[in-house]
Amino acid sequence: MFASPGQQGPSLETVIAFLQRKVKQNLLTCSNGLYKVVKEQPAQ
Repeated sequence: MFASPGQQGPSLETVIAFLQRKVKQNLLTCSNGLYKVVKEQPAQ
């Protein structure tokens, strides 16, 4: 995401809230503050 030079980026709290929502949707996992993408198992 590129912002214009005068525009401030999202706050740390906003980013953490976004990542936590993705964890609740089982799209990410969080371990010791490190977020990882949940890999889907191929259908067999």
